[in-house]
Amino acid sequence: MAKILIPVVIVVALAMYLLMNAGGDISMSGETHDVSGGHPPAEQTQQK
Repeated sequence: MAKILIPVVIVVALAMYLLMNAGGDISMSGETHDVSGGHPPAEQTQQK
């Protein structure tokens, strides 16, 4: 069991380290529910 658990923990720690230092947008606080969805408000998207 330890032969599998130790390498898995090392790989996960290495992946998190690389993501945090490479500018990856990861959050350890859980899910965030952004209702904007990254889109501009509707009145800005309409053509006049």
